[in-house]
Amino acid sequence: MFYTQEFLLETFFYEPSSGFLYWKSTGKRAGSLKYKKNGEPNCRRVTINKVGCKEHHVIWCMVYGYWPEFIVDHADGDPFCNKILNIRPATKSQNGFNKKVRCDSSSGLKGVQLRRGRWVARIKGDGKRLHLGSFDTKEAAHAAYCAAARKLHGRFARFS
Repeated sequence: MFYTQEFLLETFFYEPSSGFLYWKSTGKRAGSLKYKKNGEPNCRRVTINKVGCKEHHVIWCMVYGYWPEFIVDHADGDPFCNKILNIRPATKSQNGFNKKVRCDSSSGLKGVQLRRGRWVARIKGDGKRLHLGSFDTKEAAHAAYCAAARKLHGRFARFS
């Protein structure tokens, strides 16, 4: 199912400033939204010869010349921003580090939960879940999370 750079460059036009992909044959924007099971849009997909492909994978191949055999992560966390400077190779773990705070978070802060009247900071790193401490305020717990995320997750660290 992997397409060549040559084929994709003949089929599509990529606009780096917007991150949009267009069909050369019609000039129309290529692709459509792909949805999660809960009905939220997940990313854009392009159908080529009846085969669906993630738009950011197509763009990666067009720019770099090979089909990605890794996860293509969106640095800003926006799965619809396919500017080439915003997409990067990642492992499954790195992609997870870059996820935004969950909408059902009790604290509204990444890595922070209220447990038995105290704000607890936790983080995943090196394949393990690490307890960072128990704090009087959620802000203090979040500061501990952010410090650990910088150290453990590097450029994939996300704080909100």
